[in-house]
Amino acid sequence: MAKIKKKLNTNALKDIFPYLYPYKAMIIAATCALVIAATTVLAIGASLRYLVDYGLNESNEHVLNIALIILVSIILVLSTASFFRSYLVAKIGENIIADIRKAVYANLIRLDPGFYEKTNTGELISRITADTTVLQSVLASTLPLAIRNSILLVGGLISLFIASPKLSLLFVIIVPVTLIPIIIFARKVRVLSKLSQDEIGFLGAHLDETLHGIQVVQSFAREQTAHTKFNHLTDKALAAAKQHIKLRAI
Repeated sequence: MAKIKKKLNTNALKDIFPYLYPYKAMIIAATCALVIAATTVLAIGASLRYLVDYGLNESNEHVLNIALIILVSIILVLSTASFFRSYLVAKIGENIIADIRKAVYANLIRLDPGFYEKTNTGELISRITADTTVLQSVLASTLPLAIRNSILLVGGLISLFIASPKLSLLFVIIVPVTLIPIIIFARKVRVLSKLSQDEIGFLGAHLDETLHGIQVVQSFAREQTAHTKFNHLTDKALAAAKQHIKLRAI
């Protein structure tokens, strides 16, 4: 069982690739918009420097007008690229999650009845709904943000190296040191995120079990027991979520 789990965790991202292929055109367009948006953010800094150095400091009205026109044009390009990036990434994420839910349900509906005797249906429902929502958040927000920040980091380093090679060298030395605690905390956040999702799954399983079997629960006067267990599971899910939020904030 441990080997199976390890294999699934290792190939988790590879399993998503087939769902990306039908939307390759939108992915390319979203990537282009993302690159353009990140590049224009870097261009704003360069245009502001040009505006200050050659427009304001030298009191050159002609240069000042040109710099302002360039700055406004860059901002318009940035706004347009950001719109298409947000729209396309969100649309891609929604489509992929919908396809994954369809595929998972198609597989679940064909499984042997013995599987459902050992597995709580409430937990399966939670996995299809809550867990895919987390995946959607990664595809629509976390991943594009990571790519954008990587582009900004590389572009910023290049600009810094052109302006001051010595300062850029110092920056390159300091950054890896600061990344060490970030990597450590990221692993802990991933563990707590999985724990939080598991607790939500247990909560959904109990909710599904008690509500679908409400006649049995009421027949044996187990309402208070079910309520107490639900509160306990809710508190555990809340505690796991708080730990996750706290570590992410750090």
